[in-house]
Amino acid sequence: MLPKDIRAPLDFGIFQSEKRFSRANAVVMSTMCSLAYHGPKDQLEWASQQPSLKSLHLLDSKDNAQLGCSAPDTGTQLSVVETEKALLVAARGTPLSLGADLQWQDLANDLNGWPVSNYDRSGLVLGGFKRAADGIWEQLKPLLSQALASQKAIHFAGHSLGAAIATHLADRMHHELQQLPVSLTTLGAPDVGWSGQRQHLRTIGLEERTLRFVNNIDPAPALVPFGAPLGTTVYFDSRGRARLGEQGHALDRLRGIGVALGHIQLNPLQDHYPHEYRTLIAAPENGPLLNSLTQ
Repeated sequence: MLPKDIRAPLDFGIFQSEKRFSRANAVVMSTMCSLAYHGPKDQLEWASQQPSLKSLHLLDSKDNAQLGCSAPDTGTQLSVVETEKALLVAARGTPLSLGADLQWQDLANDLNGWPVSNYDRSGLVLGGFKRAADGIWEQLKPLLSQALASQKAIHFAGHSLGAAIATHLADRMHHELQQLPVSLTTLGAPDVGWSGQRQHLRTIGLEERTLRFVNNIDPAPALVPFGAPLGTTVYFDSRGRARLGEQGHALDRLRGIGVALGHIQLNPLQDHYPHEYRTLIAAPENGPLLNSLTQ
């Protein structure tokens, strides 16, 4: 069952389709990230309650063979919402007891850290993340083409593995369609590659369109040795307050570990859950900083 705050109707009228960053957009895209973890029945029921939603497409790589796609089933799933002015794409991450069954492909993609070339061979990326994105590209590409032809704004998002998938999909969109999404929102994102890939994504303009959220002691953003983070970082500290920037959080992370230990509730993933990110993004006290990023 969907969490209570996600079950409530979402006013897509607050979404600013022409904006790269805005607090309203971050709330909508983080909701999409949480929604992507739930099964088709829950998602379709949710969609039926959204008055301004034109359609919901549930893409699953298990349907590749049936649809005549050449890519194998990589366990990849996307939730794609279409509104009057936008196409919103959210990639599912590795399920963490949120209504979706853990698939062996998720673990295979997470653990496959073998470096492979990116799409234009200008940098190295993690093979498992790229494989997961490639597994759903053929299903997504027609929707992107239709949106571009209709001059709809395209926005990508993802949590954890889903953030890595969304990043690669945005890169492949540029490589094959010569267009970028208006924005990429990542929650608890692992680095998808190293300095060469970051320079490539910076060169094509994706970095300046990426808003990256990191929650205190969430371990996922630091899992890739010598990885290069992408985008403008918003860090949620041990009190749940938003701060801007990638550096200077070591002491606060230690404080977060101490608080968790003091409450005897240290779970390595306690700050990684997508619902935690959505709650912090929507928190009124974080409104001023997030609103300051609007562009």
